[in-house]
Amino acid sequence: TRDVVVPLIDCSLSNGVAEMTEKIDDQNEIVARDERSTSNSGSRERLQNYRLQVAGNVWIPDTWGYEDRLKDWADPKVFDHHSNGLVMQSARTALIEEDCGRDGPAATILPA
Repeated sequence: TRDVVVPLIDCSLSNGVAEMTEKIDDQNEIVARDERSTSNSGSRERLQNYRLQVAGNVWIPDTWGYEDRLKDWADPKVFDHHSNGLVMQSARTALIEEDCGRDGPAATILPA
């Protein structure tokens, strides 16, 4: 077996940073895992450390060239034109049928 140390960022930990050691056998299967916290720094320090780690490795463009498509997508009229309300009506009908089939007080059905 061999040990592989993997740095983790885990939001469930109080400091968010951990280190995981995995024991891997000859068939590259994990046979044991050990996770432990590596620092007790605050969230601002963790964020700053993370920014320093990834600096230069991640490039985020200012524009991606498809902003005009985003405007079309954000326009609800495009969805209304394609669906003609049939999808929403069938979903509403399915919910009403599901509600009618269960035991207990019926839900109030509002007009479409």
